[in-house]
Amino acid sequence: MLTALGVLTIIALLAAILSQKTSPLVALVLIPVVAALAGGFGLKTGAFIVNSFIEGATQKIFPLAWNAFAYVPIFGKWRTRMTALDSRQGC
Repeated sequence: MLTALGVLTIIALLAAILSQKTSPLVALVLIPVVAALAGGFGLKTGAFIVNSFIEGATQKIFPLAWNAFAYVPIFGKWRTRMTALDSRQGC
């Protein structure tokens, strides 16, 4: 049941965004909430949202964001310098 609901949610998201009936932000907020209510989660839906922002952001998203802001520019700069010094480039 939940698998079918998840697949239908993804299909509805793709259809809403690709047909440009709604903005992506509205589709990404409303369609999963409607699917959660249709799945019988009821008032637990609000708790899912709050917990995912509080626990998910501090434990999973912030370390990933730190890596993106700290290590990616360093690697990009290193990669640019290594390409500039590469002797295999054509003249």
